[in-house]
Amino acid sequence: LGSDGSLYFMDHGDGPRLYRYSPEGKLVSKLLKTGQGPGEVQNPSGYIVAADRIRVLAWIPPKIMDFGLDGRYLRESRVEEDSHGLWFLGMAEGKIYGIRVEVFSSASFGNSGRFTILNSVYEIPPDFRSWKKLYEFPVRMLIKRRNAFRLDPIDAVIHGSSLYIL
Repeated sequence: LGSDGSLYFMDHGDGPRLYRYSPEGKLVSKLLKTGQGPGEVQNPSGYIVAADRIRVLAWIPPKIMDFGLDGRYLRESRVEEDSHGLWFLGMAEGKIYGIRVEVFSSASFGNSGRFTILNSVYEIPPDFRSWKKLYEFPVRMLIKRRNAFRLDPIDAVIHGSSLYIL
């Protein structure tokens, strides 16, 4: 939810799209187009609604895109860190936090079976360049034909200045 009560959500039905609905339930904006050009993405990793903009992180192509709260495309920059597997992106007290399942960098990903794969919590700077690993925790996963599925139900949320991992 945005600070004004707007609802934001990502949907992949017609390609990756980020929707914003007003508190009254009216469509305000639809962001993202499929592609690799400015304001386009093939695989978004997550998004943050900040006070003055919407930031969308993508792993294909690897970049961070900024949009105005009105949906207007502002700019983008290349991201060096691999955001593939990022399943949480949030912000607290001006700091950005992300959680990534490290299955894609694991030797287990090429095999089939049940594995315990680390998930890592990162503090991410505003330019998304040098991620600082803060914490790791294990998650049981099933891997079959290079597809990974969580066996442990997990989620995360930021409330105030705290990151809760369930």
